[in-house]
Amino acid sequence: MKVFKRIIIWIIISLTIQSLGLLYLDKKIFVSSNNFKAVKVEDKKKATDKVINIPQNVEYKNSFDGKYLSYLKDGILNIIDTKTGESKSVKTENESKILNYIWLSDRNRILFVDKESSEGKKSNFFLNYYDAGKNEVGKVEKLDSLDQGAVIDSIDASTLHNVTYIKVNEKGVKGVVYRIDINHKITKMNLNSSIIGSIKVIPHVDRLIYEDDLNGNIYATNPNIRLSFNNKTKLLYIDSNDIVYVGIVEGGKISKVMYGGLDTDTGSWKTVLFDKPVDKENIFVSQKGDVMINDKLQGIVKDVTMSKEYKYEGTYLGVYDLGIASTSQGKLIKTPFNKE
Repeated sequence: MKVFKRIIIWIIISLTIQSLGLLYLDKKIFVSSNNFKAVKVEDKKKATDKVINIPQNVEYKNSFDGKYLSYLKDGILNIIDTKTGESKSVKTENESKILNYIWLSDRNRILFVDKESSEGKKSNFFLNYYDAGKNEVGKVEKLDSLDQGAVIDSIDASTLHNVTYIKVNEKGVKGVVYRIDINHKITKMNLNSSIIGSIKVIPHVDRLIYEDDLNGNIYATNPNIRLSFNNKTKLLYIDSNDIVYVGIVEGGKISKVMYGGLDTDTGSWKTVLFDKPVDKENIFVSQKGDVMINDKLQGIVKDVTMSKEYKYEGTYLGVYDLGIASTSQGKLIKTPFNKE
């Protein structure tokens, strides 16, 4: 009888333990997915610039940091803030027409040339500045009595030396370059060619680099020297470290880029080779010296120096220090460079 009672007690204890174990498994281990606590996961998207509609069929230029986009139409210079979409027109004295302009390479300021209205054969031209941040216009200097039909072909400047060079075509293809310094002294440059192509200024030294479009040579002033290359050349850019970038021309296109300082023999300059020849207008050099190619068909900017590619959407507008500007369906698109 005592043995029977013990068996009954052990059976009860065993069943109790099993029941408690199953209850634990049911509540803690084999819990249904329907009983998970829902946690809301927010999709934190990176903030983007405002959607900005921009005019089509005009030639755009970017400020150095891409904050502003500009275009010249019918003698009126228009500035677009790429953050807000606000558009402004640069106000000139007597509503004179603006002929040409450049963005400075290190600040959101423009140098532009406009022309005084005149019915004679000669006219006065004015070099001015426009500060985009302050929406401020100021006169720099007057160029007296140029031909009424003179073309302001190009402008370049060194902000460190406060010197500006203006290339003017007065008689057909022949060009004249004027130098304007901080003391408002205007000098007509005595150059080795009258058929002048691109002009660029060394940032830290007051030296002008220019192309001879007739022979495909490149010269420097102060002192006057010819940069020695075996092929015809095109002047591409001068970076923030005074390095000169020259395109070697083959069949009308550029097959490679050579670069170096003016104090170094061109035979020891470094070379960037292209897979195939490229049109000059599709080559860009950054302030830091990265050589880039725009492939319009693929919608890709290739950084040849860093061996990187950047895909952009729509139609290419230009490259600035931090990225690419393009337009799609009338809207501005900014594609940043990933330099990691």
